[in-house]
Amino acid sequence: MKALRVRVFELLDGDRHGDRPRTIMDIVLVSLILISTAAIILESDKRLAADYLDLFDLIEIVVVIAFTVEYAGRIWAAPEHPRFVL
Repeated sequence: MKALRVRVFELLDGDRHGDRPRTIMDIVLVSLILISTAAIILESDKRLAADYLDLFDLIEIVVVIAFTVEYAGRIWAAPEHPRFVL
């Protein structure tokens, strides 16, 4: 279980440059931020909000779930941070 927690820490907060899964994770998180930002901007148009309400709601749900899982992973992996390792 500790090995899994170490890997989660490396994926979310480690300093392992050149780690392909870490790079993919970073790209996914940045993409979610950009998609969420674009959806919020587009949703501010009343016509678009009315026409694409279901899509905007789906985007919001997916982004909230993804970042909740990421946050929970960071909390769970926090003991692996070098500052907290004895």
